[in-house]
Amino acid sequence: MELILTRILLATDGSADATVATRVAVDLSTRSGAELHVVHVWRLPHFYPEAAITPRSAAQYQESYERQARVLLAEQVRSMEADGATVTQAHLKMGSPTDEIITLGENLEASLIAVGSRGLG
Repeated sequence: MELILTRILLATDGSADATVATRVAVDLSTRSGAELHVVHVWRLPHFYPEAAITPRSAAQYQESYERQARVLLAEQVRSMEADGATVTQAHLKMGSPTDEIITLGENLEASLIAVGSRGLG
């Protein structure tokens, strides 16, 4: 059975493992002509009830984390394009990385989802 790649979803967090997955996804996309989509999923840290987090400070944390996530995703896409890759679309998601990556992969009807490592979870 031959696998025909039409759409590749690369999940990145900027780590060394993600860099390896990026090289593979870019190479496969270039060779096959498949669309290359890139996703970064971010989440807020868990706060303990004892922490003095007000709704305003929680909103500030969220803005800060989202801004950092946008910068990371933009840097990853810029780096790939500088290396000659064509990124069809960049996606920024908030939530559980596993759930968000799988859901986006299904919605895009991705032929392949590339990740560097699932970490310790």
